[in-house]
Amino acid sequence: MSANYEKRERFTTDYYNWVDGTYGPYTNLIDYMSSDPTNPGGNKPLQPNHPTYKNPELAKDKYGVNAWLHYQASKKVDFSASAGIQNSSAQTVFMEGSRTPLTTRESESFYFNSQSNIHGLSLQFSGNFGTQDIYVGSGTTSKYDYNNIDAILEYDWTLGDLTVRPGLSYQRIAYDDSDYLPNADSKNGYINGEAILSNFAYYLRGDYQASEKLRLIAALRMDHYNKPEDNYFTYQLIGTYKPNDNNLFRASYSKANRGPVIVDFYTNYEEGSPANGQFIQYLGNDHMELSTSNVIELGYRGQLTKQLQVDLEAFYSVTENFSTFEPTILGSPTHTENPLPYLHLAFNYQNAPVIAKQTGLTASVFYAPSTKLQFKAFGTVQKTALEDLAIKETPMLIDPGNLVFMDPTYELVDQTHKQTPSFYGGMTANYRPVEKLNVFVGLNYYSKQTYTHDYAYSQYHYISTEYSIPGYTGSGVAELEANTTVNAKVSYKVYKNSSVFVNARNLFNSNKRQFGFADEMGGLYLVGVNINL
Repeated sequence: MSANYEKRERFTTDYYNWVDGTYGPYTNLIDYMSSDPTNPGGNKPLQPNHPTYKNPELAKDKYGVNAWLHYQASKKVDFSASAGIQNSSAQTVFMEGSRTPLTTRESESFYFNSQSNIHGLSLQFSGNFGTQDIYVGSGTTSKYDYNNIDAILEYDWTLGDLTVRPGLSYQRIAYDDSDYLPNADSKNGYINGEAILSNFAYYLRGDYQASEKLRLIAALRMDHYNKPEDNYFTYQLIGTYKPNDNNLFRASYSKANRGPVIVDFYTNYEEGSPANGQFIQYLGNDHMELSTSNVIELGYRGQLTKQLQVDLEAFYSVTENFSTFEPTILGSPTHTENPLPYLHLAFNYQNAPVIAKQTGLTASVFYAPSTKLQFKAFGTVQKTALEDLAIKETPMLIDPGNLVFMDPTYELVDQTHKQTPSFYGGMTANYRPVEKLNVFVGLNYYSKQTYTHDYAYSQYHYISTEYSIPGYTGSGVAELEANTTVNAKVSYKVYKNSSVFVNARNLFNSNKRQFGFADEMGGLYLVGVNINL
């Protein structure tokens, strides 16, 4: 049994402002859906004590309790079970916010998991139930109850050098915000009722030891989804060749799809009304296709000496059918086909035309000059090319002063994806001079990144280009510098499995942002005790 509690404060109380691209207190924030950069004095910022930012210092506040049970009935029969509860509140870049990326999320939940193994037959049954508010104080009903059930049945069947594992899987998750809506007919919630995603799958995995040196693995799977109402076939083919005990070559080819996401299919809410001049709908799409990836990997692992081991892997992937959220103007005062005295706008989820092609190489080196000292170095270099990326040439709101709207125009371009670092790596050293004392030092590095928020950038970059606004340079782009962080931990075992420790994360307090539009991250220094009874 275990229990945990953690409370952290942010390193700042500032928030990124989508409208002007600056950081400041939340009382400077303006909703980008109703702002006018050409008339800053006419925009209305948030008022003090706003429910989303009732505690701007808070990073996270959470607690949990977990319990486990295991019973070994015989050599081939065993049972295990676990259960737990958690309660948490956190400010994270999780839910799209029209004022700033950071929003407050609250959650309380209960889970259970059971695993039974009986003479090669394996049965897993698990569930997760709770209540979440994914955007506290948004003005839209963002609170819902959810329940998630997973069941997996597998059987290991061995025929000489061939092991076959057939399996069945069923997954179901339901979200329901009905109890939190203002009334039964409301369109104020994100889904406005119950939304269900379910998936039934059957699969087969074969592992064949073709010879002492050659091993072949194949896995096939068919998924039947309710959203989209379609079937998806995926597979993985793996081969390993081991010419001797010190060298192993491997290759794999696989196809996989992303599971369905509730917002892609069930989003169904409204903002405003014809009476106040803006009527905006946010809608899911039953005809969305799931994104799929095809991946090739080639690898090598070698024990070059007793103390030195290397691992290399090259990879190439192609991913398509990403989801995107795009607007269509159905009517407005300046609309030529449907002139209305108000703006009628609909955002719909749809598949983007872009195709992502990633090429990369991962390497790691492990060196142990003695049983007391070990070193490890690792790194990944990659390049992601985007083909047919739809870039907005003009945004929706082209004349804020006169409220002139038009459907965005797009240009399909090919470019390198800059949000993923082109290099990530580091090294670690672990030293145990005596049995009870352990010293660990780790270094992590990633290259620069560029995050772009589609709406903020396309809208306000256009405005800053088309209009001469003193001091205004647009927003929606976050340039993250290359960053190195050093972590260190010293622990001393005082009794059996109990120890005291000193832990420093980001030892030298680099104070840089590690995610677009989020907080600068300072050092975290801990002193603690681990007690295992």
